Amino acid sequence: MKKVEQKNIVVMTATITPPPGVLLLARADPAVRLNDYRSALEFYISLLGRSVDGIVFADNSNSNVGVLRDLVREAGVEDRVEFLVFDDLDYAPELGRAYGELRLLEYVMDHSETIREAGPDCVVWKATGRYKVRNLISMIRRRPATFDVYCDMRNQKAPWCDMRVMAWTPSGYDAVLRGLHEGLLGPPDSNLVGEQQLYDLLTPRLGNGKVVASYTVEPLIDGHRGWDNKQWGLGRQRAVYYLRSSQRRLLGKVLI
Repeated sequence: MKKVEQKNIVVMTATITPPPGVLLLARADPAVRLNDYRSALEFYISLLGRSVDGIVFADNSNSNVGVLRDLVREAGVEDRVEFLVFDDLDYAPELGRAYGELRLLEYVMDHSETIREAGPDCVVWKATGRYKVRNLISMIRRRPATFDVYCDMRNQKAPWCDMRVMAWTPSGYDAVLRGLHEGLLGPPDSNLVGEQQLYDLLTPRLGNGKVVASYTVEPLIDGHRGWDNKQWGLGRQRAVYYLRSSQRRLLGKVLI
């Protein structure tokens, strides 16, 4: 029997025009954010045909993405990049960005033709749309052989689930991740950021499918953090990347 090709689809989550009042968001200028998304989209386009089979750019602020469509057209990849642009910000800003992103992802999984056409065996790689996962090809090629959900959950100093990049199959999404945002229907604990809330939401669901909760490869992130405008790839964060990479390679897990 011929082996079914497992396609890899990158979903770039985006809120080009954040609503007023969003908590912990320093990088809020729509023009600045749009430029971030354009740079990241250009990067992911360069990965098409190199382990990446398709891209879904999903913006929940119903913003003008003409400059992004122009980029795709000029690159000649209109058949491999799908835009989902819709208005999905009709919720209280204090619910936070984690709530909005999880709700956005549910819309994507329900409406993306790219994911549907990629088949039930495809792997969806969610990336925060302003960030470039510089070593995504390595993450794809060295991923676990089988999983329903592939993420990174740590509980050293504090519970944490990396929201910058995650992966799942369509069935894995339905079994483990669908409806997660409903757990945030209420004012969030001001002491818990989105990554901590996601850890708490995911933990009770870990037995619903095969969840691999530790990366094989530490993601190399390039981009400005939304909450403080600092660059992931510089200074202390770069040192943390090298330390965690070494720990994963030598110990199979991270200790920080």
